[in-house]
Amino acid sequence: MNAPCTSRVLTTLALLAPLWLGGCGAGEDLVAPRPGGLEVSAEQSGPGDDPDGIVVVVDTTASHSLLPDSTLELPDLAPGPHALAVQGLGPGCTLTGPNPRDVTVIPDSLVTVVLEIACAATGPGGTLMATVETGGVDPDSDGYAVLVDTLPPEPIGLADTIAFTGLSADSHVVRLTRVPDRCTIAGENHRTFRVEEPDTAMIAWEVTCWPPVSGRIAFARSPVSASGRNVYMMNADGTDVVQLTGPEGNRDGEPEWSPDGTRVAYVNDTSSFSRGSQVRVLDVASRRVLVVHTASLILFAPHWSPDGTQLSFEDSDDEPGSVLHVYLVPADGRGSPRRLANVGQELDAVWSRDGARLAFRGTPASGSERVYVTDLEGTSSTPVSPAGLSLALRDDGIDWSPDGSRIVFAAAHPLGADFGSDLYVVDADGTSEPVNITASARFSSNVQPRWSPDGRLIAYACSDVDRDGLINDICTIPPEGGTRTNLTKRLDSYHALRWSPDGSRVVFTRPAERGGGSRDDVFVVNADGSGLVRLTDSDAGESSPSWGR
Repeated sequence: MNAPCTSRVLTTLALLAPLWLGGCGAGEDLVAPRPGGLEVSAEQSGPGDDPDGIVVVVDTTASHSLLPDSTLELPDLAPGPHALAVQGLGPGCTLTGPNPRDVTVIPDSLVTVVLEIACAATGPGGTLMATVETGGVDPDSDGYAVLVDTLPPEPIGLADTIAFTGLSADSHVVRLTRVPDRCTIAGENHRTFRVEEPDTAMIAWEVTCWPPVSGRIAFARSPVSASGRNVYMMNADGTDVVQLTGPEGNRDGEPEWSPDGTRVAYVNDTSSFSRGSQVRVLDVASRRVLVVHTASLILFAPHWSPDGTQLSFEDSDDEPGSVLHVYLVPADGRGSPRRLANVGQELDAVWSRDGARLAFRGTPASGSERVYVTDLEGTSSTPVSPAGLSLALRDDGIDWSPDGSRIVFAAAHPLGADFGSDLYVVDADGTSEPVNITASARFSSNVQPRWSPDGRLIAYACSDVDRDGLINDICTIPPEGGTRTNLTKRLDSYHALRWSPDGSRVVFTRPAERGGGSRDDVFVVNADGSGLVRLTDSDAGESSPSWGR
């Protein structure tokens, strides 16, 4: 049997793929591949120095010291890919290329790896250590750049630290650049720092990257120059605004996308001697309109079942006082509405995510208003909030957790204590006592709870009172309670907040002052409060945004 061949492969800094060398002759007997090895060396450049050398780590376990201008031999490594990492770089020193990096060991061969290290001067002056941490979704970027004063930008990775040395004992300005549009920086980007020789200043940026904006937003628009209201849609970034309903004299509102994003349900309450309000369904692609139900007077709040086959809505009866009830109707118009439950008055119904139950506000003829849960037949309506806890306002006052196990609702502060409201979370089977998760101060208001699609947060409208008066904002809080996060800062008011389907953003409306009065525009904000954007800016007023896929 012939002796096995040996070869030495030189790998540049970028570690180009090693070439497999052929055998030393034809017709040799086949033998099991023998282990290979690595020969690692470090080449320093630049005016600085790292006399202590570096530490080379192979596959996160084996550590080896390597001094400058010396060679480290690592024999007896299994053939195939390995991860080689460098640790212990000195101040002002940076490694060219990825760290860690992939190297491939070749059987019966010694692969040479040359590490290029550049060291800046570490003479008089101070040092800045700049750090970046990136969270959220993949930003599809290799990294950013750091600018210190007027120095050239220095590249920095998505999770990396770089050093600026030799800085004068003075104030300096630093900022992060080359940040993609869908990434946001927590706090201020521009930072001012001062170093005194030989001090080191530490500055860190936390970057969060969000999914690309997708889907469409339907909303109602009321022009200033004409009577009526129509339904419109636009891309989720505010582009391509299209009118969906008409003519201009119509009164169309409360649009809601179907779960598959192909249809929009809405209310038409154009007055007529022959009919009252109607629940209509618009097929967006064909613009075909289907009248699902016509009420005797006026109806509210059409909501899709999760499978898109039914709609719930509120309609008044012919009894004195026009008591509202919740009805279900087939979304294809091939059936008559049926009343969901028989509590007394029922309204503000919300579907569970699996479509098997609905929660609603119910008030018996003799009794207090409570939150109820019922199946689709309405035969087992169970109260889940205690009697005597007065529910706060109406519309969007109830929501389900994504897994269907809990319900959040808004309730007023106890009568006689103070004015205001809080959010309560209760088990959907009614076996637990509600937990006050906001526990706000006197006169504070917390309403319109909306559970995030991933179940981690509840967004809601929050109002506080301070020396400047009432402060209105949109907040989030974990469903177990705890620290709230203000997504907005001191807004005048806000309406109809909704999560995007992916849970990365919240859409809502708020007034924007224009000459002669105040009308609502549509806004979106990231789930951490960054990236507040106004999507509409016209003389019209917008309402009831619904974010579809």
